[in-house]
Amino acid sequence: MIRVNLLIEGRKKRKKKKPFPVIIVLCIILTLITIAGSGGYFYYLKTEIASLKQERANKDKELAKLKEQVKEVDQYEKDNQLLADKTKIIEQLKKNQKGPVRIIDELSKKLPDGLWFESVDDKSGTISLSGKAFSNGSLVTFVQNLKASEITENVTLLESKKTSIDDVTVYQFKLNFKVKV
Repeated sequence: MIRVNLLIEGRKKRKKKKPFPVIIVLCIILTLITIAGSGGYFYYLKTEIASLKQERANKDKELAKLKEQVKEVDQYEKDNQLLADKTKIIEQLKKNQKGPVRIIDELSKKLPDGLWFESVDDKSGTISLSGKAFSNGSLVTFVQNLKASEITENVTLLESKKTSIDDVTVYQFKLNFKVKV
C-alpha cells in the first residue's frame, strides 16, 4: 500500500534552486559570438591579404613583361629611325651622284676642240674651272656654250691670259658658274 503524507510538517523542505543569473548566460553567449565573429573576420582578412599579395605578384610579373616589351618597342623605333636615316642618306647620295655626272656630261658636250681642263672644283653648287685653250676663239665659244646651257647660270670668266708652253701659244683661263638645281 501506498502511503501518502498529507501533513506539511513532516515533509522536508526542499531547497529551491536558485536560478542561474540570465545576465551571466547572456554575457557568455555574447562573448562566444564576439570571439567567433573576430575569428571569422581574422580568417577573412588573412585570405584577403593572401589574395592581394598573389595579385600583386602577378601584376609585378606582368609589369616586368610590359617593361621588356617597351624596351623592345623603343629598340624597334630606334632601329626604324636609324634605317630611315640611312635610307635618306642613300637617297641623297644617289641624288648627289647624278649631279657631278650630269655636270661633267654637260661640260663634255659644250667643250670645243682645242680646249682642255686642268682642274674642276665643286664648292656648294659653284663650279670653278681652270684650263687651257689653243685659241681665244675656242675659249669664247666655250663660255657662250656654258651660258646657253640649261643647267648652268652666272657663268663668269675670271681670268684669261696668253702664255706659251714649249713655244706653243696657249690661253690659260679660270671661270666660275653655278649649277641650277
